[in-house]
Amino acid sequence: MATRTDIHCPSKLQPQDYEFVTVLDIRPDDDPLAAVLMQAECHQVFQRFLQATGAKVSQHTHGGTCHICGTNAVYMVAWHHVPSNEVILIGYDCTEKLFDGYGKELADINGRVVALRKTAAQCRQNLAGKAKCQALLADEGLSRAWHLSTEAANDVNVWKDKNMLRVDALRTICDIVRTIVRKGYLSDRQANYLRKLVEQHDNSEAVQAARDAAEAAKADCPRGRDVVVGTVLSIKATYTAFGMVDKMLVESDTGFRVFGTLPKSLATALEHTIYWDGAGTAKFLEEKPRVQFTATITPSDTDPKFGFYTRPAKSTILD
Repeated sequence: MATRTDIHCPSKLQPQDYEFVTVLDIRPDDDPLAAVLMQAECHQVFQRFLQATGAKVSQHTHGGTCHICGTNAVYMVAWHHVPSNEVILIGYDCTEKLFDGYGKELADINGRVVALRKTAAQCRQNLAGKAKCQALLADEGLSRAWHLSTEAANDVNVWKDKNMLRVDALRTICDIVRTIVRKGYLSDRQANYLRKLVEQHDNSEAVQAARDAAEAAKADCPRGRDVVVGTVLSIKATYTAFGMVDKMLVESDTGFRVFGTLPKSLATALEHTIYWDGAGTAKFLEEKPRVQFTATITPSDTDPKFGFYTRPAKSTILD
């Protein structure tokens, strides 16, 4: 290589003429991480700096990626040469030698380089996780789930869909795919659930129409004193003006739902078949029980299929 005469050659370089810009990850184009890390914040900072100052990256002959020693370094430090309005990229080793008097700023640069190395390691791990996830899904015939999650990551417009059934399915698909990428494992339960979610997403109009038809077929909530026969959907401790009271939601065999105070006789009968979580919700150890009771029912003002019951009596658990 010919003897350097440019203003950035080590023998002429004046550290006081340079200002720190950012650290960068410079990789060969055939490295899978190159495209990913070009989206990192440090590269965005670098591009914004060039646009704001009109500075140009120095084109002097220097060999490899380091503008000082010519070695092919990956982690570079960008310095702005104020007098020439040029930017040079220097490997961290050369930065330590040339700018050793910068003290605290040099320590900050080192911290940024360490953080960038960690980012690169995490990106490489993510790429490996994505490749494994894609293969696992393909083996289960679930490549559609991978396609949907990738589309959602690259196009924000998919979340503007007014079909909430489709959006909810997509959100859960993305959550499961991210879990598989992170853990590198696809369980049978996840695979089966993903199949249902993909079907729900792709056939959301038909699924919603079926749900609407099923909802319309349910009986309206009655009014007055009546007998309720149905399944307990949930039991939850609720704060009222009278203190904490256990409330019960029941879906009748004809489809309407009612909500009210859990009768003491049912609470006693169920005490060995439920346990309470930290949120005050009862969890059933067995199948949800079927019950029968008589109560005074008042339909909701906003939902004809839902109501509230009071004064429950003759409560019993059905076999």
